[in-house]
Amino acid sequence: MGMMPGKRRMLGEVLLEEGFITREDLDRALTAAAREGVQLGRALLEQHLVSEADLMQAVSRQQGYPVVDLRQERLDPAALRLLPEAVARQHQVLPLRLEGQTLVLAAFDPARPGLASQLAVVARRPLRFVLAPPTDLALAIEAGYRGVVDLARHLGTVGEGADSPVARTLDLILEEARKVGASDVHLEPQESSLRVRYRVDGVLRDASPLPPDYAAALASRVKVLARLDIVEHARPQDGQFFHLVDDAEVDVRVSVIGTVWGEKVVLRLLDRSRPLLQLSELGFSVADAERYAQVVHRPFGMVLACGPTGSGKSTTLYATVNALDRVGKNIVTLEEPVEYTFPGIVQIPVSPRAGLTFAAGLRAVLRQDPDVILVGEVRDTETAQIAVQAALTGHLVLSSVHATDAVGALVRLVDAGVEAYLVAAAVTGVVSQRLVRRICPHCRREITLSDQEQTFYREQGGREGVTFYRGAGCNLCGRTGYAGRVGIYELLILDEELRRAVVAGESVARVRELAQAAGMTPLRRAALAKVEEGVTTVEEVLRAVYA
Repeated sequence: MGMMPGKRRMLGEVLLEEGFITREDLDRALTAAAREGVQLGRALLEQHLVSEADLMQAVSRQQGYPVVDLRQERLDPAALRLLPEAVARQHQVLPLRLEGQTLVLAAFDPARPGLASQLAVVARRPLRFVLAPPTDLALAIEAGYRGVVDLARHLGTVGEGADSPVARTLDLILEEARKVGASDVHLEPQESSLRVRYRVDGVLRDASPLPPDYAAALASRVKVLARLDIVEHARPQDGQFFHLVDDAEVDVRVSVIGTVWGEKVVLRLLDRSRPLLQLSELGFSVADAERYAQVVHRPFGMVLACGPTGSGKSTTLYATVNALDRVGKNIVTLEEPVEYTFPGIVQIPVSPRAGLTFAAGLRAVLRQDPDVILVGEVRDTETAQIAVQAALTGHLVLSSVHATDAVGALVRLVDAGVEAYLVAAAVTGVVSQRLVRRICPHCRREITLSDQEQTFYREQGGREGVTFYRGAGCNLCGRTGYAGRVGIYELLILDEELRRAVVAGESVARVRELAQAAGMTPLRRAALAKVEEGVTTVEEVLRAVYA
């Protein structure tokens, strides 16, 4: 614990006296600490010889520091700004609040030699330490520094150039967006301010607003980076640029449109450095995961992912490609844009401006001896017809369509001009999906449903005797009660009876009835299963699945 060897023994004695550890385990930890050059506390935790809670109690009794619960501590943004994030990460300390002129810091090993003096120089004020477990501390540092950037503090006179206040402000906005895991940034001019919002886990969150004169300046800066027409304000414009954020290259997709108070800018962030999800991590039930794996490992046929924008279709298709044989098969993708690059496959960015549409690209790819073709989206009749023919002539075709449910995706292809008998013959499986937020594991609490939620749950066939949970909101989830998202899936596998129904032009209701009889779990039932498992809430299902 940052003490000299003799003092480490004092911590060991406390652990022994309180019954937190046996003499044999203590000796083992002391040997490991000496061998590996780590603190005794670290050695105890790494070898799972004591719990974090027990260790914190022992350190508290040994050194006199109180233990705090970082999940519920109210973090003061003014305190966080006194210690740069890089310093907090380096020393694993978290500023909590100011008590007069004294800065209160949480640390795992506050008695470490030199720690207090180094941090006092940076913070320029006296310090007081409290104890926090290392796991909570690491998570709280990550979460605590989200959203503490006061953009207005970095502003100067609006000016041009890569080193201007406007350019630095855009850099800060993008850095903060990546830090909080935002998929989109909205810059919305208002009458008296520029509103900045981040979309995190599918929900928009406000950041600190900017002065109104920054709306035009930031829009111009984005246009310059995306090579758009900076003097055009009436016509909507789209573009892209690459930006280095925290040493990672982020692909920024730009959309600009005029409003009554100026041009609104939306930036979609495609972070290609993010880890790729595996099929097992998406959220399929065990049964559906097995059925989906079987259908995507067939040598030919068409597998579709459907759902609204932002429902995770691309993630599902990428995870599917990642599960295929990239050595023995020629896998080619047509995408707009290419969101993630794979080793061992050919990825082609679609560019309608250059004449490379999905349909044109698909025709060309079919002459490249493909085994598997991923078509980013079926948007038009020509693309749909070529994709279906490819599936019928011995290729596995993966694609996405905009449809509300799995049966609706079949109807969408027929409406696009593909004959029903060809759709029935080509399509082997359809996944309809949504994304719901996960309950934060750090502040998860048992709750009682409201009357409205109980009525909804019963009407949708919810099971009896289920314990319901909700996140109370803590520092580690930004007080939202949620952390991350998980997929909700409706998987339709076409069998002979379903194919006959599609060819015969049976009603959507009848086809859905047959699909459920064949094993398809409806999207609503799949969503409630995640509630019953304690993964998400009825409130979130109502927002994301039933909206």
